[in-house]
Amino acid sequence: MWAPGGLLGMMKNFSQGTEELTITQADPELNIENANGVATTVFTDGRVEEREGEDGAKTTVKTRWKKTKLVVDVTFPGKKGATPTLTQNYSVDKKGRLLVATSVGMGPGSSPFTVKRYYDRQEQ
Repeated sequence: MWAPGGLLGMMKNFSQGTEELTITQADPELNIENANGVATTVFTDGRVEEREGEDGAKTTVKTRWKKTKLVVDVTFPGKKGATPTLTQNYSVDKKGRLLVATSVGMGPGSSPFTVKRYYDRQEQ
């Protein structure tokens, strides 16, 4: 989900198919699939992965637990000193809903923006 098309491609994928997520885990592997069938696999053991986009650009992904939140940090190749980043925090709120807070930063001198999405659990 993150590497193809760089940051703009990722933002397009991020904004589509968000009405439903399917999350499956086989520790340390975690698979997150949206309603459009776009899936991402991350590893929850803190390893840093390097992924290559369609344009050959390298993206790094690091996933780890930070107390009760799952944190996914994605760094994209930047131009002229800017290093675009995306951070997703997955947690469960007091009502039992999944909260996915996604912050996007464009590098030094720019403030990141955050989008929060809440998901109700559906039994299978």
